Amino acid sequence: MIKGCIFDLFGVICKDSAYNENNFFDYKSMTPDDLTDGFLVFLKELKNKSIQIAVVSEYPNLKEVLNRLRITHLINIFLSKDQLDYADMDVYHSAANLLNLKPQELILFKNEHKILESINADGFNVIRVGINNINESNYITLSDFSSAKFNQLVSSISNL
Repeated sequence: MIKGCIFDLFGVICKDSAYNENNFFDYKSMTPDDLTDGFLVFLKELKNKSIQIAVVSEYPNLKEVLNRLRITHLINIFLSKDQLDYADMDVYHSAANLLNLKPQELILFKNEHKILESINADGFNVIRVGINNINESNYITLSDFSSAKFNQLVSSISNL
């Protein structure tokens, strides 16, 4: 049973590809308009269903970014790499631990062509967001959240 979702900040929540973790940007210029299409509606659907929500990022000013996007109040856990005690810990497993959920109880929304092997090995349910032209039967792919419905995604995951 899916009880939580983990979202990467860049490439999943933020729609503009200019906001990525390898380039500098001024988070103070961000607004709710920078959210991926349909994300706010999807996030509210999750909250209405009492789904636990975590946002992770390599970027150190995560809380400030979430505040600028005006979604902090909808997030249970937000975790950036600089908050971890050990550099070798990954934010996904740490977020799962903070939510008190097992990887199998979570959907991880990522924007990467290569999903870390440890994520698959530990049983995270992964949905790729914003990646087009990838035909892998192991993953569900969304261009954005404009037509995403939680129950349909859970059904799709169980059919993989």
